[in-house]
Amino acid sequence: MRLILLFLLMINSICAFSQTDEDEEPVLSPKILALDTTLSVANKFNDEISKVAAGYTQAFTDRSRPKTIVQVYKTDENETLKIEYKFTTDGGDSEDSQGKPLVNFQKITGDVTVISKIYNYLFNATVEPAQISAVSTVGTEISYKGQMHQLILEPDDYSPGYWSLIFVR
Repeated sequence: MRLILLFLLMINSICAFSQTDEDEEPVLSPKILALDTTLSVANKFNDEISKVAAGYTQAFTDRSRPKTIVQVYKTDENETLKIEYKFTTDGGDSEDSQGKPLVNFQKITGDVTVISKIYNYLFNATVEPAQISAVSTVGTEISYKGQMHQLILEPDDYSPGYWSLIFVR
């Protein structure tokens, strides 16, 4: 009798374990980011994004805030795309082996159309601009180069119709 009871309990726990594995959502993994890279490598990220954001040309770079770089791109219609990097210079794991500062925050802000194109490029997705609110998030874990980071995709509070795509280490 004990053996049958033990057998039934084992079957029940195996089934419960299987159900929880199937319910887990896959972790998003972008193909390229500037997180955990030096500022010179972050410029390569900008080059990749500029290919996706056709029609945008670099207008200026703002370095007025400490440990922050904002690169602003404009179109002929005066649409704006901003790519912001924050970096650390504290030492330890926040610098690379040569002591160069590493990016620990990046924010891309632009019109919903260009943000959906960038999102689709980074995540190999097919989200239309009208569907961007369906994938919006205020803190989803993503995996990039074996490290877990946070993704935030939300409407920009500065300009209506603009969205921010934020990655945080």
